[in-house]
Amino acid sequence: MKFLRMAALVAVACTTIACNQVSKTTTISGNVAWGVEDVYVSIPAIQFDTTVVAQDGKFSVDIPTYLNGMSAIECGAEGMQFIADGTKLTVDFENGTISSNKGKRSIQGRYNDVVETFTKFNEDYNTGASEIFYDEKLSDEEKETKLNEFSNTKISELKDYLQGVIKKNKGNYLGVTAFSQAAMLADNDLEIQSYLDLLSDEMKQIDEVASFIKAIEMRGTTGEGTMFTDFAVKAVTSIENGEEKVETVSLSDYVGKGKYVLVDFWASWCGPCKAEIPNIIDVFDNFAGDKFDVLSIAVWDEPKESYAAADELGIIWNQIVCTVEDRSVPTDTYGIDGIPHIILFGPDGTIVARGLRGENIAEKVSEVLGF
Repeated sequence: MKFLRMAALVAVACTTIACNQVSKTTTISGNVAWGVEDVYVSIPAIQFDTTVVAQDGKFSVDIPTYLNGMSAIECGAEGMQFIADGTKLTVDFENGTISSNKGKRSIQGRYNDVVETFTKFNEDYNTGASEIFYDEKLSDEEKETKLNEFSNTKISELKDYLQGVIKKNKGNYLGVTAFSQAAMLADNDLEIQSYLDLLSDEMKQIDEVASFIKAIEMRGTTGEGTMFTDFAVKAVTSIENGEEKVETVSLSDYVGKGKYVLVDFWASWCGPCKAEIPNIIDVFDNFAGDKFDVLSIAVWDEPKESYAAADELGIIWNQIVCTVEDRSVPTDTYGIDGIPHIILFGPDGTIVARGLRGENIAEKVSEVLGF
């Protein structure tokens, strides 16, 4: 079943309001939290920030309209993100909402609508999955089948919704947000490209989209049948008394040396990554030797956490534990936007298979070794 990251959207919409002139300033107002007077408002992308002092528990401030990214407002321990969309925005710190006097005609209003849709999707998904999982009338096999069918149906519905959002917002940041969500749910690069084709050229320059474009490009140059692409990183080779020993390590130190090498890109905080370790232990115990070896590459993580998890999980084979500064180099090189990602390299460094998971790991290793 496809793992979902269905947290509420972390990006926000931006577009022009058709047939309406957008004001150069956005008024944001509301009541402050009890006992707090200062309200801090910022627009990081344009390095704008201001603090307003509340009068009689209320505040109001005019800030620049900025349609291409997030703005933020903080009051004591409370904080929210919003779009400075040129309308009058009202903040409700108690309920954690920001609304516009233009409703869904405003960017903030439409953003709220998308977040509401995602919230309902999460609720429906969790409820439906739980009903199947706890249905005592079903066997484990029947549960797995029904869960897969349910998941595929719900994901398909969500993809259709996101595709519609992209089409209607191809030239604004809401389209970018929908694209990012759809791309993470996509089954392959062709599907990601279909969503990408809906966006305007301008939106393709935004970092979130450009990273997907770069990843597709890198996956194309590091696909099955191609020679491996080397990289060098600063890696923590040991930790003693809290002191990290750092050395420069290359993929070519392990790959292209005459053995098949199974390389696992993983992180200590990644549940699916940990779930694959028993499968990797199985192939290591059964096949490691003159013709086969395993390499784990810890990415997107803190070295001390990587080592602790490796010890706990029983990782005894070769490791590259990237420093914080270089922890994205391996995944950028191979166009990896989600982990775990497992690649099998041939004796000369040719990429034999990518995206191996579960039983497919042992099946592929057994196949190439002739067992």
